[in-house]
Amino acid sequence: MKNDNVLGRPRRGERLDQSVRLFLMLVAALATAATLALVSAESTLAQPVTCGNGLLDVGEDCDLTSPAGAFCPPGQICSSCECVFIATTTTPTTSSTTSTTLLNHFQCYEAKREPVTAGPVSLQDQFRTTPSVPLSKPNRLCAPTNKQNEDPGAELDPEHLKSWQDKRKTPKVLNQTIVNQFGSLQLDVTNPAFLLVPASKSLVGPPPPLVAPTDHFQCYKVKRTRGAPKFARIPGVTGLDQFGPYNVDLMRPRYLCAPANKNNGDPTAPSHPEHLLCYKSRNNSPFTRQTVFATDQFGSGPLLIHRRIELCVPSLKNPGATTTSSTIQATTTTSSTGPVTTTSQAATTSSTSTITTSTIVATTSTTSTTLYGSPSRAFVETVRSLLD
Repeated sequence: MKNDNVLGRPRRGERLDQSVRLFLMLVAALATAATLALVSAESTLAQPVTCGNGLLDVGEDCDLTSPAGAFCPPGQICSSCECVFIATTTTPTTSSTTSTTLLNHFQCYEAKREPVTAGPVSLQDQFRTTPSVPLSKPNRLCAPTNKQNEDPGAELDPEHLKSWQDKRKTPKVLNQTIVNQFGSLQLDVTNPAFLLVPASKSLVGPPPPLVAPTDHFQCYKVKRTRGAPKFARIPGVTGLDQFGPYNVDLMRPRYLCAPANKNNGDPTAPSHPEHLLCYKSRNNSPFTRQTVFATDQFGSGPLLIHRRIELCVPSLKNPGATTTSSTIQATTTTSSTGPVTTTSQAATTSSTSTITTSTIVATTSTTSTTLYGSPSRAFVETVRSLLD
């Protein structure tokens, strides 16, 4: 029995050999695992990160070619394979618009009142600058008029023009080309006659001042330039103003009125293109004398209106030399069938939009020509020649 137990147990040397074998197997397994890890690390380090290949490579938050929502949380976008927040800056849209209007026609009435004076005032127009001008009594009131039914509603315009006499003597300005719907004239500009001042008018009592008066006009006497054709009378010109309908014959040009800067109230006035050419008129329809009240920058008072004396027509002086701003073009075209002149204004509109990944800026601007008064078709109606 003893011998059988001895035979069933491993000898001491055999137990030692078995432990060595187990240890060596463990060492070999560890060595194999370390080798595999090193190879994997070398392979990973050797593989380049390719941003933009549409794959989420090691070290990337996202990829440029993938949808932003696939890898980045809401509110972020994929930029250079990194998730970044969206930053947007918006500049408000700005715009400016200026309306385009033309001067009214004006029917002028002779007025009488007690002699008064105004001024002195400083005046600047396209002909000259005068630092001190004394003005005497008002002698006419000019009412906005719808001539030949060209401008319905013009007779309702509240702005009239009241004249103040100017008795200075000044050098002549020769051979000026004046163009309006009645044709073209060559005129010499001589002495000042009066200053036209914007005024409000009422039949029942002194009216309040105008809210936003427009141009003043320095008016000069004119005569036909030597050698120029004689003026042919224009009969049967009809109109409607706040005193009623009328019919007049235009006898000859009498005054040229230039936009004026009075007391430096509007330094841009001398550059305004539209003048008024006032024709001496002969009245073919009755007119009843009446007292009106007019308020201008020099005060308020009654005027006795007793007859029509002139019709003032919007006109251009030396239109070939007229210039405008860089964004507005004014052109003058003369028809081959007669001396009818058409003036038009063209306005440019620019719109710029700049868009980047994170910024949106929008700017809009609109610019158009502004002339002064209410709309008139004085330069777009076909009319008879001065020489017919």
